[in-house]
Amino acid sequence: METEGEVPSVNPQQTGDMIIEEEGGVQEIATTKDSTQVPIYSFYGTAEDQMREIMKSYYENLFPFELLEQWLRYGNDPNSKRADVDKTFFARREISLTLENEAYLRNQYSHDWKELKAKCVKYRPQKIDIGAVFKASPKSSNFGFNDDEENPMQTCVEREFVIDIDMDDYNNVRTCCADAKICGKCWKYMKEAYIVIERALKEYFGFRHIIWLFSGRRGVHAWVCDKRARQMTNEVRGSVAEHLRVVSGSDKSGIKAENLRYPIHHLARKSYEELRKSFTEIVIEDQRLFESEEHVTKVLEFLRERFGVGDEGLRSIQKLISRSNTMESETFFKKFEEEIERIASTANLDNRRNKKKSYPMEELVLYFMYPRIDINVSKGMNHLLKSPFCVHPKSKKISVPLLDVRTFNPDTVPKIGDLITEREDGFLIVNDKPLKPYVDYFQMFVDNLEQENKKQQMAERAESRNEQGKNLDY
Repeated sequence: METEGEVPSVNPQQTGDMIIEEEGGVQEIATTKDSTQVPIYSFYGTAEDQMREIMKSYYENLFPFELLEQWLRYGNDPNSKRADVDKTFFARREISLTLENEAYLRNQYSHDWKELKAKCVKYRPQKIDIGAVFKASPKSSNFGFNDDEENPMQTCVEREFVIDIDMDDYNNVRTCCADAKICGKCWKYMKEAYIVIERALKEYFGFRHIIWLFSGRRGVHAWVCDKRARQMTNEVRGSVAEHLRVVSGSDKSGIKAENLRYPIHHLARKSYEELRKSFTEIVIEDQRLFESEEHVTKVLEFLRERFGVGDEGLRSIQKLISRSNTMESETFFKKFEEEIERIASTANLDNRRNKKKSYPMEELVLYFMYPRIDINVSKGMNHLLKSPFCVHPKSKKISVPLLDVRTFNPDTVPKIGDLITEREDGFLIVNDKPLKPYVDYFQMFVDNLEQENKKQQMAERAESRNEQGKNLDY
């Protein structure tokens, strides 16, 4: 609802925020304390109308489109004069948009960040999803979406390896919250997930460039951006994901711990050692799962079915659990651990003869605490995942990088209402301060990644020159 006309003067306030006066959709110029002029649009109307204008202002003034392109092009500058730079790299990346009416615009592409920004300002998407880099642009004439036969131009050639962990998958081991709700107690599961998965990605697979993002509501996403990770095939992605999946299943199908055959998998062993440290705090004290009849029954059934514990052993464990609230948490956990090992020792002795030793305590800890990965998100190169700095349509929180996962608090994440507000006197205020630390952190990550990309490109050029020299000598 923009109209043409002169730009009226606006007296800036001393807060450093961008402030403009509404004129029924007339474009205004707000001057901030540092003399930056920013065009803002506002609109009198329904709450839905105002949200559309707020989203438009967010995409116009706050969303870091240029930084997003810098990240996703991986050193392939379209303006470069070098012949070995892939100038169409960013343009072949699928970036889909989800609109207000839940219309889903897939197979979208943009030549650069300016084109992507113009598209978002126009459509005001509720969500931006990032997909793969294709052999040809998803909208090019030879991509062939309507062809019956498979078109080689539709081939995905590159995509970050991503991991999606959602709090919904922890509903059967948390009592503090349910469904979409989260709090500091259950968020500790996400912190443990970061510690375990981050270490596995770096120590077992040698990846270095990993950034973790808050989903905007109740989960976290890990983006592994190393070139080797980006170029993994679907088969390799599946293998990596399966390797990382120690816990599988759902509450309905029965969650079980995997990779615990004899001898115990090294990742499972290291994860157990890490998670055992916080088991008392999270499971016993915060979630109080041993005070829940439902969870006690699950533990007893688990011991009977998985390790053949008889009635006498189960009664002994149940008696100990019933006394858990009469002793210190650490004391209870130590006694519980000793009792589990004692009653499982016979089964372990029998199984050891057949090289099938069981690990009841390890499996219990992993069952309650190991990261619950949505493996399908990780396995497919063409799977879409939410872009950084999206506004979650329900929580209105921004999908921001986790500056420090161990101290991260989802309740302190900036919401769209913290960035763009409308005052009763008809002024619209845009404040970039709450978002700035997250943008700066992401910029630092991208800068480090870009330095690595330059080193790789220089090494590849040197190798190419050496090969050419060998051919000339020959």
